[in-house]
Amino acid sequence: MIQRLRAKFAPDRHKPQENVQNGAFDTPVIAWKAPEYIKHQKGRTWFIVAGIVILLLIAYGIKTGSFSTVLVFIVLAAVYLLAHTHEPRHLPIIISQMGIKIGSKCYPYAQIKAFWIQYHPPLVKTLNFRTIDRFFKEEVVQLDGQDPVPVRVYLARQIPEWEGKEEGLMEVLIRILRI
Repeated sequence: MIQRLRAKFAPDRHKPQENVQNGAFDTPVIAWKAPEYIKHQKGRTWFIVAGIVILLLIAYGIKTGSFSTVLVFIVLAAVYLLAHTHEPRHLPIIISQMGIKIGSKCYPYAQIKAFWIQYHPPLVKTLNFRTIDRFFKEEVVQLDGQDPVPVRVYLARQIPEWEGKEEGLMEVLIRILRI
């Protein structure tokens, strides 16, 4: 009975651990602060073009009688505007002997399948890693001003490195379109 209760209320091993009391995650081997995402500067022209594209997609949905498509484009536009109106928070990033801590989320090395670094300044400077989680498999951490060499050297001793992994088409489009 006690074992079933422990299993039921034990933290899920496949999810990042929030607010870990163990100080081992807080003892850095390498640490820095980085924004949670890159906020691209958008001028008036960007918003005008984006508005025209959304309006054309909505008009197409109305013309074809696909009102669910119209609703989806309206919701997506509203969610984008709401999500990107605030400035990104600067999170503390800690690489410790136990794993990687991003803000309050801790990823033990046992939960990380592989990591790779994409470093093409000034456009891309990220530490990426794939976890064993079923739904949110990849994490992207901005390196900001952090030197990627010590990060790579240390992590390569802890977890496998995915060498030669490049940006996907979606990441390139997001960067080019400044979404």
